[in-house]
Amino acid sequence: METLGKKKPSMLSLFSEIDITDKFRQPAEKREPLNKFRVSECWDILNGKVSKNKFIEGREVDPKGTYIMDSGTKKHELIQGYIKDDYEIEIPVKKEIDGLIISGRVDLIDKKDGSIWDIKTSFNILEPKEKYIHQVKMYLSLMEKEVGYICQPIVYGLTSRNPDDFKVKFKIIGVCQRDDKWFAEQIQLLKEYYLNIKKYVK
Repeated sequence: METLGKKKPSMLSLFSEIDITDKFRQPAEKREPLNKFRVSECWDILNGKVSKNKFIEGREVDPKGTYIMDSGTKKHELIQGYIKDDYEIEIPVKKEIDGLIISGRVDLIDKKDGSIWDIKTSFNILEPKEKYIHQVKMYLSLMEKEVGYICQPIVYGLTSRNPDDFKVKFKIIGVCQRDDKWFAEQIQLLKEYYLNIKKYVK
């Protein structure tokens, strides 16, 4: 007998799909303070990929973007958990330079030679995009390190029945060297951008 006032739940059919896409949508977060720049966004800002309004008010992350970012984070955590004896992991950096706050988080620092390693976890084989190189070069000057690598974890033999075929390797897709003169130029460009943005904020 049905309980009075309660609707009997309908039964789902086998192989039916429940759309949860919208659950992955992330709201925009307003920038505080206005002179704060994340290393990961500097290239986009300096190359006109971020509008003034989105810089100030933040930008909503669409479901696809959220899924890709969170998947990448989980891959980072998986890999970092197994190599922490040889590398410092997730090193925060924050410096105030000429009135700007530059912050970020370095994926890995080799404990032996101090080199910086930036992990890219794309589903596809990558090439050293200008944006990736820009990011690592920023970190090199911020942390006073000489060499940085952009790498992609590649898994081999995952579908093979022979366990000896399974390998996980870092594929180096980019090599960067510290360039403090270049870094000073980027800071100047960011400062000019910031001063221009201030005109639009009351």
